[in-house]
Amino acid sequence: MEHIFLTQEREYLGEAPIRTSSLENAIEELDATMEMLVMVRDISDYDVIDRGFSLGKNRVKELPHDQAHQFFESHRTRLSNIERASLDEYAREILAVREANLEAAKQLYMDLQREALAINSPDEVREPRPSYTTRLKAA
Repeated sequence: MEHIFLTQEREYLGEAPIRTSSLENAIEELDATMEMLVMVRDISDYDVIDRGFSLGKNRVKELPHDQAHQFFESHRTRLSNIERASLDEYAREILAVREANLEAAKQLYMDLQREALAINSPDEVREPRPSYTTRLKAA
């Protein structure tokens, strides 16, 4: 649904070049997130992602801070930056629902990550598998 909103916004509301650029980025990030949804459902594919994001700064709690997380954060910011004062009540309600849906999608994605990484609960912390570089240095 968010893809439809973004496409329509780009088509009808993207008069300013900076707005068009932001919408293009959002669509590109959402497409990458959709690809991550496929990967997170395949444990062997997601294991590669887990190793690629093994450094602490590349993780959100115990989970890889992958492209999907980046989309959720940047799009939440994008939605919160929309000037609400100039919107009518109906448009503000739509934005609120979009933000709620985005947060729900983020939580579901994090649940899929935990499942792929065999983490049973949000409170359980599991060290990521060592990256290839770490294993090479050890050898």
